[in-house]
Amino acid sequence: MYNKTKTGKRVWMWVLIVLLGLIVGGTVGYYVENVPYLSWLSLGPDPIGLSLDEPLRLSLGVIQFSLGLTLKANIGGALGVIVAVILFKRT
Repeated sequence: MYNKTKTGKRVWMWVLIVLLGLIVGGTVGYYVENVPYLSWLSLGPDPIGLSLDEPLRLSLGVIQFSLGLTLKANIGGALGVIVAVILFKRT
């Protein structure tokens, strides 16, 4: 029988696992950039995103909203996602 609540929780868990793998792997790739034999983990394209120079701003007088997004993907982040998915599938 199809259980909508269980499936929804599983999808959100996958999203969380992928994001955590990307963040941890990307951070490791960033910090090992100057280590000679691990510098390849920091290879990746230039940052891509929305509003690279200035975030999108909406001012409503008393309240001001700012929205910006930058993605700095590297090989470490990709490996982090792969490791996170493998570890999640084992549980």
